[in-house]
Amino acid sequence: MGSDGSPGSDGLPGSPGATGLQGPEGPPGLLGPEGAAGLIGPEGLRGLIGPEGPAGQIPQSVLDTIQSQTEQIKELEKTVTTLTQEVVSAEGVVGTVQSSVTGLQGTVAGACTQLTGVTTRTNELGTVIAGINPLGIVKGLLEIPIVPTALESFTCK
Repeated sequence: MGSDGSPGSDGLPGSPGATGLQGPEGPPGLLGPEGAAGLIGPEGLRGLIGPEGPAGQIPQSVLDTIQSQTEQIKELEKTVTTLTQEVVSAEGVVGTVQSSVTGLQGTVAGACTQLTGVTTRTNELGTVIAGINPLGIVKGLLEIPIVPTALESFTCK
């Protein structure tokens, strides 16, 4: 036998193999983080004005209440008018009483002035009576009472 020769050159690459079978589906992935809020959109257009609605209806109970209160207000106005007339009448009476009091004050002031003079004259009369000599008539025929003590001077208060 002979000796081995040197190795030969590399051969050409082989043909691609057949595609293999697809593997089983994997488990679902985890949820990702929440995204940032979006920008606010532009303001929408203003809507059209709607049609005019029907006239409102006032319930009968409200109308009855208004009528009742109107009657109460009229009665109160009559009462106020009567009270006003009575106050005016009372003011007239008070004015008359004030005039009477003012007149009495003048009368009392005049009486005070006169009483001062009466007191002085009474005391003077007492002095005169005390000095009367019954013309020598025997005592007993003409009884002259004892002259009382003079009055104190009169002062108005």
